Amino acid sequence: MKLSQKLGLSAFSLCVGLAIASSGFKTDTVKLISILGLGALPASFITYLVTDSKSQKLLNDAENKNKKAGETLTKVLREFDTCKSKLATVNSQLESLKDELKEARSTINSLGHNKLENTGLIAQLQAKLNQLSTQTQKDAQRIEYLESETEQWEFNFKSQVDTESNRRFQLAKSQELEKIYQEHDLITQEAMQLFM
Repeated sequence: MKLSQKLGLSAFSLCVGLAIASSGFKTDTVKLISILGLGALPASFITYLVTDSKSQKLLNDAENKNKKAGETLTKVLREFDTCKSKLATVNSQLESLKDELKEARSTINSLGHNKLENTGLIAQLQAKLNQLSTQTQKDAQRIEYLESETEQWEFNFKSQVDTESNRRFQLAKSQELEKIYQEHDLITQEAMQLFM
């Protein structure tokens, strides 16, 4: 039975009871109905009280649940705002990290390109260095050969100069002696002619 039906029945019972009390009804049937209505009044009131206390308990439970739900909703909204703020911070950090990642990729690509260029340049320089090293070894051997040949030439030149100067000295000496002999012979002949 609904609360409105119970209240209506209680009101009807009250009216019937008042009618009997005022002795407005004279027939037995009406009196019987009035007494039954009056008897139903306490039962209706008790039913109303029981129903009302259950309803009040349900209302209190619903109100407590509603209050807890409101508190939970407020807490969830606060956490949502906090999460939104954290999400904005994380998004900002993510954008910053994306920019840093782009810059790092660009730097890595640049370094990779430079490494390839430098590797090629190093290979060229290494080949040139090897060529120069080989050439230096050849030049060192050539210098060593030329030094020994120069020493040999100097020795031969000195020997030839000594030999030639001795030969010329001997030639000059013999020519000078020849000349002296000739002059001596000439002087001797002239002296002999004087004595003769």
